[in-house]
Amino acid sequence: MKKPALKNLLQIAALSILALCIFSCTGRDAGITGDSLVVRTQTEPGQLVRLQVITDRIIRVTSVPGEKFPETVSLMTVENKLPAVDFNVEENDTVYILVTDSIKAYVFKKTGEVHFTDLHGKTILAEKKGGGKTFDQYELDGESCYEIRQQFESPGDEAIYGMGANQTSFMNLKGKNLDLYQYNTKTAIPFFISNKNYAILWDNYSRSKYGDPREYKQLAGLTLYNSEALEGGLTATYAYRNDRDKIFISREEEEIDYRFIPDMDKFPQGYNLNDGFVSWDGYLQSGKSGMHNFIFTSAGYARLWIDDELLFDRWRVAWNASSNQFDLDMKEGRKYHLRIEWIPDGGESYIGLRYLDPLPPDEQNRISLFSEAADQIDYYFIAGNDMDELISGYRTLTGKAPMMPKWAMGFWQSRERYSSQEELLSVVSEFRKREIPIDNIVQDWQYWPDDGWGDH
Repeated sequence: MKKPALKNLLQIAALSILALCIFSCTGRDAGITGDSLVVRTQTEPGQLVRLQVITDRIIRVTSVPGEKFPETVSLMTVENKLPAVDFNVEENDTVYILVTDSIKAYVFKKTGEVHFTDLHGKTILAEKKGGGKTFDQYELDGESCYEIRQQFESPGDEAIYGMGANQTSFMNLKGKNLDLYQYNTKTAIPFFISNKNYAILWDNYSRSKYGDPREYKQLAGLTLYNSEALEGGLTATYAYRNDRDKIFISREEEEIDYRFIPDMDKFPQGYNLNDGFVSWDGYLQSGKSGMHNFIFTSAGYARLWIDDELLFDRWRVAWNASSNQFDLDMKEGRKYHLRIEWIPDGGESYIGLRYLDPLPPDEQNRISLFSEAADQIDYYFIAGNDMDELISGYRTLTGKAPMMPKWAMGFWQSRERYSSQEELLSVVSEFRKREIPIDNIVQDWQYWPDDGWGDH
């Protein structure tokens, strides 16, 4: 864990001592410490919940089991010298209510769940009813930490956008799942915006997930049938690209999982993917009724059908596989016809199909954020009247990105490579000749040796 600066350590220590004094000296379960309301839940084992007022529309929510907040410094937000914000705290039998000039934030005494409304009491966002925070303590590299999850209620007409640049076939994240890690052409940013005019910044740096936190399972977890509807596995046919009636081998497979270089050894020995055409045909059957989520990973040219409906028809370059999801409302005991056709892109090309069993319907409709390692739950709630105000809140927290120069916003010409200066300049000349505007041309990877791919 990154150590905080001395100034921040002193501030954290002062807040922790003051909070402990409030709880132990007064016997109360809440107190105001500077810019924050700190509440200790009435359930055992107890949790601390802190609402820190950043602006009248931005509230930081932190929570941890026990009696003391950890010493942490955000790597995600910048230190802003913002003016102090006036707020009031009200109380009734069940909740504490923090009130700014723009919003109200409720903390329920028993469960610690947080509920945000406008000044008229209309709900903007509410944590899961009954308590949406989950902490599972464990030891990592000799250090105690938590696996954490935060759930929010979500109305049926809500749309969620953001979480970075994801190579998916959907924009609305409602009901979808994302594994937030960095990858070529994929950028993970744990920030999302709702059409209900709020945003959440999730402050955590470990592997995190939006949506269902479970790991996807191999198809063997379902009952599989071959192309003749006989139980056992899917019929995998390894043929030739230019003569698809010529079969190298046909066999039953209980999983489609060729997603990494070591998985290449699982292909039939002696089969040449460079000249390959592979298909999987058969039936899926589940022992549970409900919405199953599938994730289809591929590089090369892949098509996937369910019950003869074409769901995916896509191509990706071999070294940059991507994944897409689809939901299938399966009925217990019913067989669903699956067919996949795949033309690999070279000798190392990737493909995989995995699934998740259905969640309970109420949980499937919630918003969920999960992280593998944390000292506490830590997120920022931002309210606004439109998306511009929500992005403004994000910039307030994380800092203002500089505007790119005008020339960088024009057309960038790029291809796999230009093998010589003459070739590159001739392309520029042709653009000029045809009076096609061009601002940049990319000289990519030709600087390394032919036999040293990626060698810097």
